[in-house]
Amino acid sequence: MTQMGAQASCAALDLLSVARDTLHDELLAAVPPQARHTALMVVNALGIVVRELADGEQIAQAEADHLRELVGPAPDETTASLEAVLHGLRQRTVASIRLGHFDARPQALRMADTLIRISSARCGIDAPKAVAMQVAP
Repeated sequence: MTQMGAQASCAALDLLSVARDTLHDELLAAVPPQARHTALMVVNALGIVVRELADGEQIAQAEADHLRELVGPAPDETTASLEAVLHGLRQRTVASIRLGHFDARPQALRMADTLIRISSARCGIDAPKAVAMQVAP
């Protein structure tokens, strides 16, 4: 991303954050009771978008790294976008599961650990309170 593109992304992220905070902190109290649930859904959606813009690419890169550890690199990684690479890695992971490559206990534990890490990271964007409530084993 160019410096100008990064600055525009930061400005958009800041704008969305201010819109979310304003709706939550200043306007929500004025919303009629029958529309409160809808307004809270909008606040939540804006929060998800803000977190996705701020952390989504880093989380996607971490997911790709975790999946590479399980199934190896995708064939077109040098030319494909992160989204395409991640899609390919997910497909290879599914195929490996279906072929029984993770049926043995050590491989199954590795897969489970990887899926927990990926899911927890995604939940950090979609439902951060749920991740915060997780109890460590």
